[in-house]
Amino acid sequence: MPDHESVTVDAARAGTRLDKLLADLPSVGTRERARQALHTGKVRVDGEPVGQDDAGRRLDEGATVLLAWSQPGTAAKKVAHRDAAIRAGVRVVASDEAIVVADKPAGLLTDAADPTQERDHDTLRKRLRAMFGSKVAPAHRIDRNTTGLVLFARTPEALTALKEQFYARTPERTYLALVEGHVKGERGRWADWMAWDGKQKVQEPCEATAEGAFRAEASWSVRERLRNATLLEVRLVSGRRNQIRLQAMLAGHPLVGEAVYRQRGPTPIPFGRQALHAHRLGIVHPSTGQPITWTSPLPRDLVALIGTLR
Repeated sequence: MPDHESVTVDAARAGTRLDKLLADLPSVGTRERARQALHTGKVRVDGEPVGQDDAGRRLDEGATVLLAWSQPGTAAKKVAHRDAAIRAGVRVVASDEAIVVADKPAGLLTDAADPTQERDHDTLRKRLRAMFGSKVAPAHRIDRNTTGLVLFARTPEALTALKEQFYARTPERTYLALVEGHVKGERGRWADWMAWDGKQKVQEPCEATAEGAFRAEASWSVRERLRNATLLEVRLVSGRRNQIRLQAMLAGHPLVGEAVYRQRGPTPIPFGRQALHAHRLGIVHPSTGQPITWTSPLPRDLVALIGTLR
């Protein structure tokens, strides 16, 4: 009996259930043995460990299924961690030997900023390290109460390559932002000088000559006009912490739910967090050199809020 078996799904088998494909392998033979392999963490699909809850998963053409009977028990633990992350609202959008793309829920830090946070707070990085190993590191970050796509590297080489892309501003980073009021025009561009206040931990508007000044830029277009609000698609040109949150306020339309970056004005639309979602992310893959893009749908709380404002 072979210790390792690998199958790449061809067009004829696209859409086949995972347990059915496993059962057809010489070392498996039955659905019961296929479920045993899944239960004990012996199976990976496109490099990601899968478990018994994935038995009915329909496989796409080109997917690679690896069965390793000698796989140590850590694979089963990774499946358990993955399932726990899913139950907690974390979805792994894509993964391979170089990168992981995760869909972050609201209320979860991307990564710890200091030893105290590392000790006291749950983070997306901690959850992914439990699934993919200790070398997982974020290539960029989004705020605790912002939802959506975050990219992680699985090797130091991949991290270096991705950091270089973000420094050169080549990745596509598109957000959906629900802002208060009716925005004039259908599209436009924000360009503001800002600097990070480390003591207050906020981004502040400033003059171009101020210490630490950075020119932050983003383009926007109207996705939908709602009652007392506008859904914008915002594409970052540069990328700075809290950039969209500050620029929306400076444009006279703070994010719905914004608690920090807002000025006195009409009674805000009630929402438990800033209404900001990292919707689309595009990079050049650090290993293959090919462009690749992922999208994330709006989370349920934003879908519900938009529904009430239509």
